[in-house]
Amino acid sequence: MKMANKFPVALCCMLLCSLAAAATPGSRPLVGELIGTRLSLRIGTPPKTQLLQLDLDARVSSINCGPSPRSSYQVSLNATDGSNPTGPVTIPGVPFKCGSPVAALGRGSQALPARLSPRNKKIVTYCLSQQGSSPIFFGAQDINFMPNKRPISPLLQYTPLVSPPARHSYAIRVNSVRVNGQRLPAVKPAAWALSSTVPYTRLVTPAYVAIRDAFRNLTVPRVAPVAPFDTCFNASGLGSTRVGPPVPPVELQLEGNATWTLFGANTMVFLKDSTVACLAFVDAGSSSPGLSVVGTFQQMHNLVRLDLEKQRFGFTGILFFYQTTCSNFNTTLAAQNSASGLIF
Repeated sequence: MKMANKFPVALCCMLLCSLAAAATPGSRPLVGELIGTRLSLRIGTPPKTQLLQLDLDARVSSINCGPSPRSSYQVSLNATDGSNPTGPVTIPGVPFKCGSPVAALGRGSQALPARLSPRNKKIVTYCLSQQGSSPIFFGAQDINFMPNKRPISPLLQYTPLVSPPARHSYAIRVNSVRVNGQRLPAVKPAAWALSSTVPYTRLVTPAYVAIRDAFRNLTVPRVAPVAPFDTCFNASGLGSTRVGPPVPPVELQLEGNATWTLFGANTMVFLKDSTVACLAFVDAGSSSPGLSVVGTFQQMHNLVRLDLEKQRFGFTGILFFYQTTCSNFNTTLAAQNSASGLIF
């Protein structure tokens, strides 16, 4: 009789332990598919795909819940070896609230970095592309892109993450800015927030005016500005290179002796059927007084990393220099459409 009484207790303990383990990320890195700045995520049972806007500042993700909302759902992604997806994985108990679809990449225990990264590897790495899909990694250290499985991680430079301004999760310290090798005295050392929802970098007025005036010295015909930009050129007079229009590079001198160099592909945006090219920065003005924010256009074509274990931000610079692009990673797997998957 004593043996019979112990059996339900033992079984109950086993079930509770297995549920606790299932709710915790495992040891394998995951890879997801980005469409622009939106994450394609399979959510629920059976899994349904939703596109969620990346938000570096959000603490909890949100989805279109439907008639029977829950506080958490299972999500499905692919495990990866850093070069390819290796198989579908299901992670139960990921918190969501109801609302416009948002993939929360902010700090905190309910955001995706904490929920999807393997144990002791709270690292999010993403690569934004304007054409085709591109990857986002949770927990991956070593990443290799096509062609020929080129190692990308060694290209990363790092700068410390610093205390972010209010309403933001991540920031880096910009000590100075150079345009075409010339330091701009008007740009003072400050923390710049990182954003995945602001499309074009917003600069405090003195910094914006300094960069704008440096570009207005280009010997290229100016044309009428196209909102929200105020410095635009006849695109036919610019020419092209592997890294975009041959305009002066903008160098962000960062804490820790890192330099993030922005070339034409990240500083000039083409509009009106590519007949007009505008300086892709905007004056923060009253929208965020006293605060500069790095937008998604300036992050395009770069592999960037939020290393929350070591509290640092990594970036490769534009990948075109290395004869690869953000789209050169296969995020999909034929087997991933299966409803069944491996559970951590």
